[in-house]
Amino acid sequence: MVLGYIGKDGQRHIKAKSLVGYLPDGDSPFEIASVTKPIAGLLVAKLVEQHVLDYDDPLIDCRPRQTNARCFAGESVKLIHLLTHTAGFPLLPNDLAGSVPDYSQKQLASYLQEFRQSRKPGSKFQYSTVGYAVLEQQINDLPHRPVFTNLLAQLVLDPLGMKNTAVWKRPSGDLTNILSIWLPIPDQNWESVGISSRAPAGIGTRESEKTNARWLFLTR
Repeated sequence: MVLGYIGKDGQRHIKAKSLVGYLPDGDSPFEIASVTKPIAGLLVAKLVEQHVLDYDDPLIDCRPRQTNARCFAGESVKLIHLLTHTAGFPLLPNDLAGSVPDYSQKQLASYLQEFRQSRKPGSKFQYSTVGYAVLEQQINDLPHRPVFTNLLAQLVLDPLGMKNTAVWKRPSGDLTNILSIWLPIPDQNWESVGISSRAPAGIGTRESEKTNARWLFLTR
């Protein structure tokens, strides 16, 4: 466990305690899981600031009375609903049969094809990882723009100096995961896919505690 705090002397301190037989330090990689959600939210804020997006942008143009994954009774889910967990999506897909890291983009697309909203968007809070996966899809569909991972690097992580934040791919080389929240500590068979690949909802994302502390200090 690693703890970062500001002491009475005004300095930043990082303390570590070993739970796995060796002592981690500020450069050791740790899962940050859903801490990536507010980071993804900051990316959307930057795109709104640049007038690329608006919080009230609908995900799609719904037909009258249309209900599917992105519409309820003809009303579209909006970006603000995804960001605030009021879009109507569940925490995780109900067809998740195996481990979370094995859920692929193809499976998500199939799940969303069958999913039907059951209430008016914005009417109820329900914490959702699925919603942030949909958010990534929306950003990836922006015309003439880099994909989500590259935009996140350009507009958020690199400007904040978060150089140690990365997605780790498994020995199989599978990079299709989009809901992978917990992964083992990387060993020699794992490989970082680099700082230009990020994830919106806690998707196998790792960063060092020094970098994470920087994020916390910059947003506190």
